[in-house]
Amino acid sequence: TDDPAEITPEAVAEAVKQGRVVTSYGPFVRVGMGSWANGPGTTVVEPGEVDLFIEVQSPSWFDVDRVELYANGALIHEWDLEPDHDPLLDLATRVTLTPERDSWYVVIALGEDDLSPMFTPVDIMPIQLQDIVDGAIGELSIGPFDLSSFATNGAPLPRTFPIRPFALTNPIWV
Repeated sequence: TDDPAEITPEAVAEAVKQGRVVTSYGPFVRVGMGSWANGPGTTVVEPGEVDLFIEVQSPSWFDVDRVELYANGALIHEWDLEPDHDPLLDLATRVTLTPERDSWYVVIALGEDDLSPMFTPVDIMPIQLQDIVDGAIGELSIGPFDLSSFATNGAPLPRTFPIRPFALTNPIWV
């Protein structure tokens, strides 16, 4: 449904179980194999060539800079979007694929803009791997080797990171 008021928790849980989900920090991604009806979580049985339809939309206050298409976990196509593309329709394309074996396809949309204040930055837990390495190496002595230069010696590490536009589809199986 296009009406959020009609969406129930049970329907969301069922969609997650069936793999019919697109996760997103901003971009809206539609993908369909052969037709828009065959979206994420669908299994399509088509011998030979099949068309994959991709549409990526975003509001005017952030950009999607790149869209990636993966087959069986390997990047097979990438679209670097020009800064002057349509401010609402980032990409609308069709890709003809010829799978040689059972395959799955996912689409990822990415951007470099900071999504604040709509999304707040992610706070990282106070202890990071770098803290542990610094503590261990700073105190370590191996004969004539001084490893303390590998530690950051108290240099400040960033503890919050901005949220960037990102969307990932569940796979379509072919």
